[in-house]
Amino acid sequence: MIDSFAATETVIPRGRPVPDLEAHGVDMAHLWADKGYAKVYTVPAGKAIRQHKHKINHNGILVLGTARLIFQGKVIELIAPATVNLIAHHVHGIEAVTDIVWACVWPDVGGLTDPDKIDHQVIA
Repeated sequence: MIDSFAATETVIPRGRPVPDLEAHGVDMAHLWADKGYAKVYTVPAGKAIRQHKHKINHNGILVLGTARLIFQGKVIELIAPATVNLIAHHVHGIEAVTDIVWACVWPDVGGLTDPDKIDHQVIA
């Protein structure tokens, strides 16, 4: 099991909104459709988002690039396009091997449209 990435890491605090990732070169966008929600990250090569878990099962989608996913003690190399089912309460992270676009997609966040409220609902 790998307990850290070699990349520069950005830690998402448990149960708190995502920190200002722009300081680390990571852009983030929020998208809504019906009750569903997607948080889309643009991550430069060599950067990582790790050490977080969610209260709700959701899909991780690698839209562009090559990445390493650490999930349930395994490191899986993903080449876009790729989709992974991320199980609630399991720590996971993503490391950009190349520049990537990564999306976390929840089918239902109760119609919330405030990113801070959504983070409190989905981040464990």
